[in-house]
Amino acid sequence: MSWLDCADNLFQDFDNKDAIIQRIKDLSISRNTIKDRILSMNSNIENQLIHDLNLSSFFSICIDESTDITSSARLSIISRFCINDEVREELIKLAPIPAKTTGENICEVVVNVLEDIGLNLSKIVSVTTDGAPCMIGKDRGFVNLFSKKIGHPLIGFHCIIHH
Repeated sequence: MSWLDCADNLFQDFDNKDAIIQRIKDLSISRNTIKDRILSMNSNIENQLIHDLNLSSFFSICIDESTDITSSARLSIISRFCINDEVREELIKLAPIPAKTTGENICEVVVNVLEDIGLNLSKIVSVTTDGAPCMIGKDRGFVNLFSKKIGHPLIGFHCIIHH
């Protein structure tokens, strides 16, 4: 176990070095334990993000659709918001797009994801996309459809995600 190999050096200045090393030796590292800890950390991080987004007065989202190596369409939903004097950018979800990558389908995925985690959609003030027709099309593009869905106009940015 690599932790034990470097523990003497890592904790050499700690008064409780022996206790720390013993705790490392006592750690359960079965695959189920590791999986459970990863899921617990993920849940904690997700809860913190939702809490912070709900505290903010407004936020923006960035949407980027791409196809993975299995030819499955994936949608990255990223938030930009302020907490006190800090501007943050966090991944909300990497969601599969179950059908075609049309503005309607992308809008449905985004609305479902944001509503499922309990975000107030009326706090969204802008959307950044890659500028593809399915994103910014005048009638059936995601930005237009999403703006109608949340009930107020949005500031739309495009072609700045990949810079």
